[in-house]
Amino acid sequence: MLPLTNEFDVQGRGDAARDARDRVVCMLQDWRLPLSEEILQAVRLCTSELVANAVEHGGGTCRVRASWTGSHLRVDVIDTSEAVPNADRPAWDAIRGRGMLLVDALATTWGWEPRGDGKTVYALFAQDAPAEPGAQPAPAPALAAG
Repeated sequence: MLPLTNEFDVQGRGDAARDARDRVVCMLQDWRLPLSEEILQAVRLCTSELVANAVEHGGGTCRVRASWTGSHLRVDVIDTSEAVPNADRPAWDAIRGRGMLLVDALATTWGWEPRGDGKTVYALFAQDAPAEPGAQPAPAPALAAG
């Protein structure tokens, strides 16, 4: 049954990024997706970075949505900030600002979409193993505006 989707709210506590990444990876393991351990590790790190950014810049809370289309996993982090994420290189001596560079390096692709009350930042991951027999890929999930 495709697509598979699950979402949850994240409260801006000190362990919010860790809790969110663990919850997403556990969800993916429960779904038994054809994703290697390497891809799961990339999902774990990217989810952590996206949630940390949303909590820091987006008012302290966010919503996380994971969607499997049959061939791609999309992790969305929805926050209330209008600040545009970027993967520009920070100054060589900066102690922060490299999170989106990691997302850029590890995800198949990433991007952001404005919303009426903030934005959605997403990371997309392609499967690296054949899908189960009979599984039909679905289009990537579209987000409702606003």
